[in-house]
Amino acid sequence: MGSNLAQPSRYSRHEVLPEIGSAGQNKLRNARVLCIGAGGLGSPVISYLAAAGIGTLGIVDYDRVDRSNLQRQIIHSESTLGELKTDSAFQYISRLNPDVKINLYAVRLSEYNAIDISKDYDLIIDGSDNFSTRYLVSDVGNILDIPVIWGSVFKFYGQVSIFHPKIGPCYRCVFPQPPAPGSVPNCSTVGVMGAVCGTIGSIMATEAIKVIVGMPNTLISTILIYSAEDSNFERIKISKNLKCYSCSKPLEARTLLPSYQDFCGEVIGITVHDFETKRSINPNLVILDVRRPEEYESGNIPGSINIPSDDFLNQLLILDLDRDVELVIYCHSGARSRKCIREIEQLGLANVSNLDGGILAWNSIVGV
Repeated sequence: MGSNLAQPSRYSRHEVLPEIGSAGQNKLRNARVLCIGAGGLGSPVISYLAAAGIGTLGIVDYDRVDRSNLQRQIIHSESTLGELKTDSAFQYISRLNPDVKINLYAVRLSEYNAIDISKDYDLIIDGSDNFSTRYLVSDVGNILDIPVIWGSVFKFYGQVSIFHPKIGPCYRCVFPQPPAPGSVPNCSTVGVMGAVCGTIGSIMATEAIKVIVGMPNTLISTILIYSAEDSNFERIKISKNLKCYSCSKPLEARTLLPSYQDFCGEVIGITVHDFETKRSINPNLVILDVRRPEEYESGNIPGSINIPSDDFLNQLLILDLDRDVELVIYCHSGARSRKCIREIEQLGLANVSNLDGGILAWNSIVGV
């Protein structure tokens, strides 16, 4: 990507602010920020940080653009449907500010790659939508001794905080244990107002800029809660947990968990690429489609068996599967299949995976 770092007109509105000035803009230009997720929260974060002249922006997201994303994920468009979100984000940033160096990681962040991906960055912004990634990112921030800006959205509500291991509490200090599996519905089930993602993501980007340039009064040791229903902001002070599993330990003693999905009781997911590899080498792989019969008839993964989720266990028992059989379950986008996998645990079937993104993801990559 071409570069023309001397652009006084582009950043002049920053540089006339005494709190930022040319020195602060240089700090932004030299900053390396890693954004986890290029979705509802990642979109405004990426937009405003790129516009602000962040020197290096890393983006982690293995998902592809779906039309249902476009209500809130404003860096994507109809023209990038089916593309990797990282590639779509690259196109967006390239048009917005070609001076930004962009590092793309089209992978699922995991305990196997998170340290290697994150170690060269000054700041991590967590725009993920699941608890296992939030705990993982928090622990990575503690291990690398760098701040994490966290945000989350739900229906008409959002939260933002900064977890800074040198100064304040971490995510684990506030939430020592994840909620029980299935107790917190996701946005695909209950919905989210798109503009709330913009509000929360913009605050996350603002806090990132403040941290980088050294402005005071950030959200360290504070959770900011926003309600769009009554246009209300509330601040809650939080403090370090002196017995925290992660940040209470000496730096050299901090480690990652063996499995964050196990810790959070989350269903193990499998990408479309890994699914295709798996079924190419395992002729006995059982593929279950848990959508309604009319959905199945409108298009399905070849070789799959239709067992609708509303009578899943009863029909699965009829199949009388061997306990060692390997299963992959999918639905439209992943919500119903995750619920069915939790039910499967009652039968003692252990080798079960959920197809990330469901038939939508499979169609966008493999096709009917």
